[in-house]
Amino acid sequence: MPDDHPICKGHEFQTSNSIDSIMTSMLNTGFQATNVGKAIEEIRRMRKWRLSDVPWKEGDDEALKDPAVRKNIRARIFFAYTSNQISCRATR
Repeated sequence: MPDDHPICKGHEFQTSNSIDSIMTSMLNTGFQATNVGKAIEEIRRMRKWRLSDVPWKEGDDEALKDPAVRKNIRARIFFAYTSNQISCRATR
């Protein structure tokens, strides 16, 4: 196994009960929980994204040229998952 491979372990509730720390610990909880953790990281990245992160270029919609308008346009996120994540009772 590679040296940089994360060790599988559950969340330590005695240390922290915040939702953010629980979601972060998913990255090391097991195969399915690790993928949920990766999804959480991607959702966080998407929530930070604004159209202003992408430069306007010739041929783009003129209505979206104003930086103030671009700053207010965010990603639309659709969330879906399979029932096996719930039915497998991934606890640790």
